[in-house]
Amino acid sequence: MKFLNVAACVLVGVAVVASAETLRAESLPATEIAIKGGVGNRDFTLGWSFTPTEDFVVTHLGVFDIANNGIQNLDSAGGQQVRLFTLGGGYIADVVVPTQIGGAGEDAGSYGYDAYYAELAQPVTVTAGTVYLVAARVYDYTGAVTFDNDETRPFTRVGGYATPLNTPAMPNTATYGSGNSFTIVSNPSNFYGGTFKYEAVPEPTTACLLLVGMLGFALARNRRG
Repeated sequence: MKFLNVAACVLVGVAVVASAETLRAESLPATEIAIKGGVGNRDFTLGWSFTPTEDFVVTHLGVFDIANNGIQNLDSAGGQQVRLFTLGGGYIADVVVPTQIGGAGEDAGSYGYDAYYAELAQPVTVTAGTVYLVAARVYDYTGAVTFDNDETRPFTRVGGYATPLNTPAMPNTATYGSGNSFTIVSNPSNFYGGTFKYEAVPEPTTACLLLVGMLGFALARNRRG
């Protein structure tokens, strides 16, 4: 009977740990727009690179509705494709944000624009010190973007990238320079392109401490019994 009591309490501890992991913080947007330039039209792939200052988990990929007209049908799957690359290598996450009308997205900063996201079936952990590129197939674009709350993000922006005029399709690799998939490298403020949402990497120590605490409680209760 004592063993059963201990086992029951341990199971409760496991449930508490699982609940703690489930109740982790909501995914946060990587980019919020404060100011932008005029809107132009051109079918191409536009992105920006970043270096994480700490490990974090990318949970969604998305695209800005910079013209407030919804998500365009630029992909055979119906929507706008977004990929996350390791800079200089292949993509590590890929989604198509479905075609939608304007005004149905999530708030994307103080300027008043929306962003639309698709959740990754398998979240991706990015590591501190590695350079990544997030890029989206776009039609409407802008320049001279200023971002809200960038000082709070767990990454630094590095550069902006775009495909050549006559090759709008999403590349399979994030190489750049003459004859490569991305040929424009510039200020990332002019190449907002795709975006993402992220969460902190769950701390295993928190779960372990909870479980140890519940086990200690179970053993103490067992002795009293």
